[in-house]
Amino acid sequence: MSKNIRIKNILWSLVFLLFAAGIGSAQSLLYFPQVAVGSLGNNVVWLTAMALTNPAGPGTPAANGTITLRRDDGTPMNVTFIDETGASVGSAFQIGGGQTRFFFSANAMEVPLSTGFATVASSLPVTGALIFAMASPSGAGAQAGVPPATPLTRQGIVAIKNSSFNTGVAVANPGTETSTITFQLVDKSGSPIAPEVTRKLAANNHSAFFVGDLFPAAPSAIWGTLRITSDRPVVSTALAFNPDNTFETLPVFPLP
Repeated sequence: MSKNIRIKNILWSLVFLLFAAGIGSAQSLLYFPQVAVGSLGNNVVWLTAMALTNPAGPGTPAANGTITLRRDDGTPMNVTFIDETGASVGSAFQIGGGQTRFFFSANAMEVPLSTGFATVASSLPVTGALIFAMASPSGAGAQAGVPPATPLTRQGIVAIKNSSFNTGVAVANPGTETSTITFQLVDKSGSPIAPEVTRKLAANNHSAFFVGDLFPAAPSAIWGTLRITSDRPVVSTALAFNPDNTFETLPVFPLP
């Protein structure tokens, strides 16, 4: 699969995801809890793409900002961005009212795979959408959208695990202090499936895992909810993984 074809496919997906995410992200900070950039060494490459829009009316002042990608351990992720034409662009942006900018990771073949999360800081409210994708030399691949996430201390995710479905979760701490996070897995009736698990996540750190790996004592088939509570706000997203290595986004919802 050529780079141009991958960019076209991701570009259309970003357009639809941006529309679906809505212009409701009226904030100067956007958090995307999962990004992946780099090669696994077997010509399987992970790419990240982002679309940012200034939802204000045409002719209004431009939004100025930066995109920061961090690895799991909080260190900066070395990513070179190009736009939809293949032209090199930096991580800083200026977006006029009503305008949209596209950013694609261009150096994925040259760097080892890194995972983490993205922060968009802007002088004016912007909205956005992110997609990370996997591509192989055979042309096989998959991609999933990551909408902006709101930092919360109480949130939940539908959790399913069986022979054809597995739930992956990513959590990032965008704050300045370590967050203590408790994960509780409950079944359809709300009863605990396994003992609670507590983890600490340092400032600007990221963690991703499968539900079954986080709860090794849980049964092989899981149908329920993963409840995430923390002493400081964190952001999260979830993905449904299939046996053919495709994956889709699962919604995250606030808990009362």
